[in-house]
Amino acid sequence: MGTAQIPGVALTKPTIKASYPVLHRFGELALVSLSAPSRLKQGQPLTVEVKWAAEVRPARDYACRLSLLDERGAVVHSQTEPLSPTYPTSRWPKGAIVAARYRLSLDPLLPPGRYSLAVAVLDPRSGKSLGQFLSPLTVEERERSYAIPPLQVRLNVDFGGQVRLLGYDLAREGDELRLTLHWQALRRMEGDYKVFVHLFDPATEAIVAQHDAMPRRNRYPTSWWAEGEVVSDVVTLSFEGVPEGDYRLAVGLYDPETLERLAAIDAEGNHLPDDRLILPEPIPVPCK
Repeated sequence: MGTAQIPGVALTKPTIKASYPVLHRFGELALVSLSAPSRLKQGQPLTVEVKWAAEVRPARDYACRLSLLDERGAVVHSQTEPLSPTYPTSRWPKGAIVAARYRLSLDPLLPPGRYSLAVAVLDPRSGKSLGQFLSPLTVEERERSYAIPPLQVRLNVDFGGQVRLLGYDLAREGDELRLTLHWQALRRMEGDYKVFVHLFDPATEAIVAQHDAMPRRNRYPTSWWAEGEVVSDVVTLSFEGVPEGDYRLAVGLYDPETLERLAAIDAEGNHLPDDRLILPEPIPVPCK
């Protein structure tokens, strides 16, 4: 009779030690493999892949604590979760090898430097650690700009007291409109706001083309920005399918979770209607 297959588990006939080099033992369990980056840029999530081994059949459901320690050993990030969220350790047979993946969302402005990733197993009865395994990690500083670039149009429009639109550049390239927005963080932002750019008919308010995304095509969320940082974001709108007419551009920011727009205040302190900035240039679309 063949061996029954258990989803998510690899059973081994030889001893654990003979099959895998044991990195660290935690009572009934052993850490036999750990894969994690040794270098990480500020803002990037830390993904950790491990393999656990049951040297005997575990008597209880253990938890895993992953922590980031600075050079002094102080904890700067910590999270606790089941060793295997879909397969509790109390169900593992002796000799089981179970793979797990953990994702740590670190502070996007974590100071650059050398850290240690600490992997620990917790006893669920006492909450005490059964030991920890350390893996080195270097956090690299993200390149940032604080210099204001040349601006085709200068604005200084405040959005929610958090970010300022310093100005923009506007160019037309064939059937596309290229709008470069130059933002400056007024303070550190907790939220990841989306930028909206609407090409609309001023007579009917009908939107004929639009852009909704986090800056730099969703690759540079606002929660990653440092206070005073200047971020240029290029937005491209296509005129394909847009009827002939004269249009306008509206720009703003909103919270994607609540859909609430950030209050827009112009350089003179006036609250802009609908919390959007309408650019002064008309955008003509000729007959094709």
